[in-house]
Amino acid sequence: MKARSIVGAALKKAPEESLRLESERRLRVKAIIVFVLILLALSVFSYIKGHPSSYKSDVFTYSDFSGVNVVEATMNPYGHYIVEGEINGHSVTFIVDTGASFIAIPEAVANEIGLAKGDDFMAKTAGGYSKAYSTDLESVSIGTISKADIQAAITTESTGEFILLGMNFLYDLSLEQKTGKLIIKQ
Repeated sequence: MKARSIVGAALKKAPEESLRLESERRLRVKAIIVFVLILLALSVFSYIKGHPSSYKSDVFTYSDFSGVNVVEATMNPYGHYIVEGEINGHSVTFIVDTGASFIAIPEAVANEIGLAKGDDFMAKTAGGYSKAYSTDLESVSIGTISKADIQAAITTESTGEFILLGMNFLYDLSLEQKTGKLIIKQ
């Protein structure tokens, strides 16, 4: 009888043990699925945050009733005003930079849109001095605002797609900044 009660007890424990093991296995699978989903979400967020399109500002451009050309840009999450525009008919992306004396074009972008390098010089930048080349631009535009025959600098140490839209373009335009919006008028 004693042997029968030991076997009976073992048989009763076996289903309980099996249920416990199955429950632990399901818990591990759920944890792995949650981990994979978190990694996937972080990857997507990282891609979106690092993708250039996430840097751009919302831009509205129009001519008002009196014929004034207006470009309104909202500040992006990083505190910049980034607007689409054109140089010599080629689509480009500008960062409006009132601290830059000239339009500054990364060398890779200049090569892509076919700009000729002029004289070289040392340009003083926020990061120190770097080699640059002068270049002449036939036309520069953002929205309805455009100008012709403007000098720019091709910068050798700048990377990325963004061109600094400096004061040689902005100097005679009206600039007003308020509540996260930059209003540029010509």
